[in-house]
Amino acid sequence: MIRGTFIWSLMPENDSQFEWLLQSQKLRQQSEMGCGVCVFSALLNLSEEQILADVPHAKNGMTLDQWCEYAKTKGWELIVHQQGQKHTLPCAHLHEIAPGYYHWIYQAEDSGIHDPNPSWQHYPPKLVKLSFYKIKLTVTLKKLSEM
Repeated sequence: MIRGTFIWSLMPENDSQFEWLLQSQKLRQQSEMGCGVCVFSALLNLSEEQILADVPHAKNGMTLDQWCEYAKTKGWELIVHQQGQKHTLPCAHLHEIAPGYYHWIYQAEDSGIHDPNPSWQHYPPKLVKLSFYKIKLTVTLKKLSEM
C-alpha cells in the first residue's frame, strides 16, 4: 500500500493534529441487513446486544417506523429531516444504494462518518464524506420529556 506508507511517512511523531488518521470505523454490522442495529445502538447509546434482546428481528432490517417505535420505548423521539434540511449531530443517515435498497450510516458529534459495512472498516471516519452517499433522509434524537 504505497499511498498509506507515504501518508504515514509525512506524519510527524506525536503530532495530535493527525490523530484522526489513526481512528477506525467503530461500527461493524454482523448480518447483511444489520446496519440499523449498529447505527441505532450508537445513536441511542445502547449496546447492540440490548437492541437484539429487545427486537431480535432487527438483524434482518427494520423500517424507519419500526425504529421510531423502538426509540419511543427507550424514551426518545426520532426526528426525521429530509435531504438538505439542517440537523444536529450525532445523527443517522439513510443512504439509497439502489432503487429500493437502503443502508444506515452514523455521523458522530465530531462529524466523522461511521459506515457499518465491512468494506469501510479501514477508512478513518474523518476521510469519509457524505457526498460519497445518496442520502434520502437524516434522523436525530429528541428526549421525550423535552416535548
